[in-house]
Amino acid sequence: MGEVSIELGGQAAPHLCPHCGNESHNVWGFVYSDGDAYAVYYAGWTLGHGDVGMLIGLGDWGEGAGPDSRYSFGLLARSQESNIVFMVVGPDASPLGEVKFIGHLLPRQEALSHPEIQDVYHVAEHIVRDDSRVAAALP
Repeated sequence: MGEVSIELGGQAAPHLCPHCGNESHNVWGFVYSDGDAYAVYYAGWTLGHGDVGMLIGLGDWGEGAGPDSRYSFGLLARSQESNIVFMVVGPDASPLGEVKFIGHLLPRQEALSHPEIQDVYHVAEHIVRDDSRVAAALP
């Protein structure tokens, strides 16, 4: 993986968490490696919950490529002491569910053993550092 950069995308209108009633947010953005399209991400959090759910989609982003040529990783990011820690989650534990556009969400064990898992962690670190919306959600 080359030099990573983040391009902020859009954000959905805030909505209320069906469990606690607090305000929830969803944002998305784009990841480049050496200037080339590398990944798309979605991030979501609810005020007061303490973590940020993320989906990171990798695969073919070329013209004409579709979701069948991509796959995604689910993560939870949480501030712990003075660090951000990540936990890989599967479809059953992802607070964002599955976003078909970015590819099939891998089961947890498959994601953990995937050859690109270290790149996913690297991208996740850039997201929480370089996307100010996500950074502000992690105390």
